[in-house]
Amino acid sequence: MRNPPDRPVPALFEEQVVRTPSAVALTDTAGPVKRRISYDDLNGRANRIAASLLESVGNGPGRVALVLDDDAAMVASLLAVLKTGKTYVPLDPGNPASRLEALLDHADVEAVISERTVGFASAAAPTLDIADALDRAPAPNPGVPIDPASPARIMYTSGLTGRPKGVIHSHRYLMQKTSADVDFLGFSADDNLAQTMPLSFAASTGHTFGALLSGGTLCFYDPIAVGIQSLAGWIRDEEITGILLVPALFRRFLESQPEGTTFPTVRYVMVGGDRVIQKDVELFRRHFPTESPFIHRFAATECGPIARFVIRAGDEVPEAVVPIGWATPGRKVLVLDDDENEVEPGQIGEMHLEAHDIADGYWGEPELTAEIFRPGPGGSRIYRTGDLGRVSPNGYLEHFGRKDQRVKVHGYGVDLLEIEKALLGHPQVSEAVAVVRDTQDDDTPLTGYVVPAPDAAPDPAALRSHLTKELPAYAIPTHIVVLDEMPLTPRGKIDRSALPEPVTTVSGPSRRPPTDRVERDLVAVWEQGLGISGIGVTDNFFDLGGTSVQALEVFAVMANRLGYDLPPSVLLEAPTIAALAERIRAGEGGASERTLVPVRMQGDRAPVFFVHGGGGGVFFARDIARHLRPDRPIYGIQAAGFEGAPPPYRSVEDLAAIYTAELRSLYPDGPYLLSGLSFGGLIAIEIARSLRAAGSEVAMLVLLDTKHPTLDKGKDGGAERHMHRMEVMGGKEKVMYVAGGAWKRLVRRPLRRKRIERYVQAGEPLPVENNLRNSYFWSQHVRAGRAYRPDSIEIPLTIISEEGATSQHEQLWGPETAAGIDITEIHGNHDDLVREPVVAEVAALLQQAIDRADPA
Repeated sequence: MRNPPDRPVPALFEEQVVRTPSAVALTDTAGPVKRRISYDDLNGRANRIAASLLESVGNGPGRVALVLDDDAAMVASLLAVLKTGKTYVPLDPGNPASRLEALLDHADVEAVISERTVGFASAAAPTLDIADALDRAPAPNPGVPIDPASPARIMYTSGLTGRPKGVIHSHRYLMQKTSADVDFLGFSADDNLAQTMPLSFAASTGHTFGALLSGGTLCFYDPIAVGIQSLAGWIRDEEITGILLVPALFRRFLESQPEGTTFPTVRYVMVGGDRVIQKDVELFRRHFPTESPFIHRFAATECGPIARFVIRAGDEVPEAVVPIGWATPGRKVLVLDDDENEVEPGQIGEMHLEAHDIADGYWGEPELTAEIFRPGPGGSRIYRTGDLGRVSPNGYLEHFGRKDQRVKVHGYGVDLLEIEKALLGHPQVSEAVAVVRDTQDDDTPLTGYVVPAPDAAPDPAALRSHLTKELPAYAIPTHIVVLDEMPLTPRGKIDRSALPEPVTTVSGPSRRPPTDRVERDLVAVWEQGLGISGIGVTDNFFDLGGTSVQALEVFAVMANRLGYDLPPSVLLEAPTIAALAERIRAGEGGASERTLVPVRMQGDRAPVFFVHGGGGGVFFARDIARHLRPDRPIYGIQAAGFEGAPPPYRSVEDLAAIYTAELRSLYPDGPYLLSGLSFGGLIAIEIARSLRAAGSEVAMLVLLDTKHPTLDKGKDGGAERHMHRMEVMGGKEKVMYVAGGAWKRLVRRPLRRKRIERYVQAGEPLPVENNLRNSYFWSQHVRAGRAYRPDSIEIPLTIISEEGATSQHEQLWGPETAAGIDITEIHGNHDDLVREPVVAEVAALLQQAIDRADPA
């Protein structure tokens, strides 16, 4: 792609769609079912969204905000906005509503593309629901003429002003940056590129557009939501070829890996956004191929890559802190003093970037744009980075932090002034300072210092809670220290160097020591991960200063060393050691026959129980519960033995008997509201039958596209499906498709079965990674489903069906149902049932069934 034509991203993407329509463009594992979206499908989604957008706001320039949780929807939406010639503004839906409103107001958007799950309604502009847009009829490529110099997107970042500012990137900028990444990293159709960055961050650009314009696959993985304990298995399963991570996350991931773990498919690792140390290089060399380079990239939203340091096999790392290297090709880094004169080599100054391909400036900030960007020689422009650096005697660049108060914490740009303003917004605070302290393990914890207002006694936990309403999670200080007064310099300024170290020992009469082995294990792991001694079992992880990155490390150690395999998100519900230990003793994350999983506890009405599908897990119940009214508890019924040693084969009737007993022990009186996903619907029928036989009321029985066990699902259907897929493939694609299928059937699946057999014979819990757990339960449940034959169902039956399957359900379930049957189709296939945006539609239908069953 060297020296690409001066044409915008949409045109080049549409050409790629024509070349490889059936190739996989996106994959993600956010839900219980992995999604694979082809280039043709992705283009179709983008076209439907574009048509809805043009119909809603018309042609012409304008800004469109994207506030989306779903990564696939985000990619389709940004492509849609680019196709219309408008400017997309990607925003993180996890930000507080007040912050989102402020950004929408600043960007002066004409529309917001969002989803029902975000729970955010904009007062600044009309909202286009992504589900409605995708539900419309197919639409052609819009064919809107696009000026390469026109704005393509606005990326928000903090900076010198102490407030977020929008960086304007033109279509030409996107293409120049993508072209440089493709040339440097050699992207091709053979690549599976890991996307671990939020799409609202500029760091996501290279892999996103590099994959989609080269015919490769963009593979989504959210390490914060999923945890790093599954990352190794995911890299191997997806055969990832390129990885980009922030250094702290990369470091914690590899520190949690057993000796001998390797990733042979990865051909490069790139880290950036924070300081890189020699330890990172040592960890890289221990686990990745010798021919793969380790790349430290230094970049900014305003200009993209500034410098990079590439380390190959045999290269020495010259410093304890890895340098940022040399300016990227076609660019020049100037190190200037305050009068903008070049400093001598070895002297520290502010780095400026001279290049032709940098941002156009800041949206709505002409004075700030003029201050930060200025004309350069030969038609170039110069960007003032605000970063301090120097040129070493060997000619490479070294970074010495920010000149202003903007810092990097775990890869995120954080403005200390913005944190201080938020702290001062609390009525019990009169003075506030925010700093980043370097620690030996390079954790750079963010610390806030406050002086109380008169007659006030601010509580650090309450202040952190206050900040969560004002700032994104990565900007919340790890520690908040209350001082009687701020230390001052002789000239009366706050002496930041004299601020005390945060307390790293928990003490006091209220501290509760551990009482058993589980609590002692967790205390040891927490103290190691947080760098704090004396932690009590009732101390809150977040009040101790724990960050999301530290949570990943702690839970990875819990899983790999202690065998307690829990998702980091459980800290939101159980943030103390006592609460976590209680869950572990009850069977979560360890060996247990426990099947009931509380998804939502609040509400005083009859609970809803969701029975697991073929894979055995119940994460889908969490996704459905997000869309249901919060007036009743929600429970998932996961497979017996799902979190423990592999159980023996059990029939549908046997499973139903186990689940019924536990269900009645929790909720003995009814009425019972039951739903089962796919295979789980068969179990739900038997649970309902058992409850009715015991004299209990079953008020609701909903099957989520449960196929009748007599349905022919033999080899002919699979062959027909494969033949249909290959109809749209070229000769080379067909050969690769057949070869890939043969490799999976003859090599990958037998190897997986052998691994599973070893765990079964040893009686050890199956690991989540590599989908071993789901594979085992899937095979067991397929066998049970085929053997099951339902008797007459004496309860009204509701079926939420995939698109086009109503007649099938009527023909097979109708004769079994003596009390009546109600079937409604969703706008999607079987796999879409439990993933966005279709899961919202499923939840709406479930809510109707719940209201009919339990109206009181």
